[in-house]
Amino acid sequence: MNYEETIDYLYTRHPAFQRIGAGAYKPGLGTAHALDMAFGCPHAKYPTIHIAGTNGKGSTAHTLAAILQSAGYRTGLYTSPHLFDFRERIRVNGQMIPRETVVDFVARYRDLNLDVDPSFFELTMTMAFDWFAAMHVDVAVIETGLGGRLDSTNIITPCLSVITNISKDHTAFLGDTLVEIAAEKAGIIKPGVPVVIGEAEGDVRQVFVDKAAAVGAPITFAQPVEAVMHDDYIEYPSTPYGRLHGELTGIYQVRNTATILAALDCLTTQFDRVDNSAVADGMAHVVEKTGLMGRWMKVGDSPRVICDTGHNEGGWQYISRQLRSAGGRHHLIIGFVNDKDVSAILDSVATIPDTEIYMTRPSVERGMPVSRLARLAAEHGITGKTFPSLQLALNAAKSAVKGDETILIAGSNFLISDLNTDKIMKTKGVLFDLDGVLIDSEGEYSKFWAETGRKYGVPDPDFAANIKGATLTKILTYFRAEDRDAVVQEIHDFEKQMRYPLFPGVEDFLKELKRFGIPAAVVTSSDDVKMSYLFAAHPEFKDYFSAFVTGSQVKKSKPDPEGYLTGARAIGVAPENCFVFEDSIQGLQAGLSSGAAVIGLATTNPVEKVSPLCHKVIRSFEDFTVDEMLSVQRCDK
Repeated sequence: MNYEETIDYLYTRHPAFQRIGAGAYKPGLGTAHALDMAFGCPHAKYPTIHIAGTNGKGSTAHTLAAILQSAGYRTGLYTSPHLFDFRERIRVNGQMIPRETVVDFVARYRDLNLDVDPSFFELTMTMAFDWFAAMHVDVAVIETGLGGRLDSTNIITPCLSVITNISKDHTAFLGDTLVEIAAEKAGIIKPGVPVVIGEAEGDVRQVFVDKAAAVGAPITFAQPVEAVMHDDYIEYPSTPYGRLHGELTGIYQVRNTATILAALDCLTTQFDRVDNSAVADGMAHVVEKTGLMGRWMKVGDSPRVICDTGHNEGGWQYISRQLRSAGGRHHLIIGFVNDKDVSAILDSVATIPDTEIYMTRPSVERGMPVSRLARLAAEHGITGKTFPSLQLALNAAKSAVKGDETILIAGSNFLISDLNTDKIMKTKGVLFDLDGVLIDSEGEYSKFWAETGRKYGVPDPDFAANIKGATLTKILTYFRAEDRDAVVQEIHDFEKQMRYPLFPGVEDFLKELKRFGIPAAVVTSSDDVKMSYLFAAHPEFKDYFSAFVTGSQVKKSKPDPEGYLTGARAIGVAPENCFVFEDSIQGLQAGLSSGAAVIGLATTNPVEKVSPLCHKVIRSFEDFTVDEMLSVQRCDK
């Protein structure tokens, strides 16, 4: 199998919680132990740090790994879930596991023909442990998947256990109360192994105290740390390691840092190269060193776009607090998975003042339908707009932003996974040809030009077909000089009496573009006189389109791309981020030459003639959505 086939095998043959949820949850350590033994117990070949908790365990794991790397230790890092690339889960010194290593491991696993049926998580965990051993890591930081006591990572005996905090999440598996959840997380506390607790009060704190006492594990509770918040970093002016510059922002990182500092106090004896310099360097360069993504991460400027993987009650308490303290107007894009109890999260959302809410659905199978989210939000007094995809929600939010307002995308790891920055973060635009695309007029024009050509003795028998997409200036070159004024008058008289009927589905599509804030322009070879007649018939066009590029504004006719390049500039979108809708052969060629993604309409020419000159063919706009348009991929033709 190649890499793509291997990844498909992992997902389809082994249940993955990331995709299907509860059906993939396999509590117990028997399978994990069997896999580990089959591969020679790789986890026992290096020291490990085990991290559990409802929130903050990812940030804590990545930051500790960054600090250990800065101290010169070859550091393995195993976390979940991934956002964009499966290999994000398994890293050594920040480098993802190579594709060929993934392929090799799965091939070796299949050759073993074991009498076990591991889950996706159990198999990928073993892959990580095996690769860390092969890379001779000095230490590996291991994040639990779900819970602790029965999580497959709990086969390890670490040199340090860390539990960041306790909040309600995955209650179907871990219990309905904080005490029950704490008991499950406390399952990673091992005999004689020091444990650091980030946040715990009352009965939850006592759970950890009792468990540590029962197994003889030294226990440390993190102490508050002084912090000064800045827009793009957090300053910690007074720590045992001196003044620190924290790259990770978001107010919840202050609590994570307190946990990290307490963990370091327990680690420095065994890892004595961890000094002030290493701590400062690791704290300041977590993203660069470990590839961490999605923690109050800025992904766009003008407008400012932040994404955060906060997906449970505890995480949203911090998110809502941060938005309330920031002041000003916010644009919040939310989406969740179907098996998530979002009631407490929506309670937090309802407390955020002056906020526009955009509801959407993560694209995974588990994604909560947006209609259900809107219904639940209404029960909490929250009103907002609904969108079928993150990209459409983001486009709408961008078009609504004023001044220095911020857009925040949050609610699920899987929603952030949809935030493929190469595709979604770039502003999109749409460029439409007019006749044969928006207006059902090509037949009338073909008949008019065929008759006019015969009337004035144009010798080209294919004249009417050859001029499609050409400007009037270009068309007139086919006529004798003494006939041109008469031809101009005839075409204007003809266009004045035309009715300009829209193709079915066009107006709904244009309304959808406007609702989603996607700029559009008309690029036509028609002259300004004809456009005045069009506006008289369809005054709403001026509301749907940001620009109109006519034949009088360009020097070269289609198939030259000048018109589409001019249109892209007019709406302020790079041509490669535009979609061109065309019907004529010359127009399709112009669209491709512009570098845009081209969608051909089989209204003037048959599908077999249109298809080679575009990236997608449609017969009409009636069953075509903006979301489908955004999925069209630009490629060489």
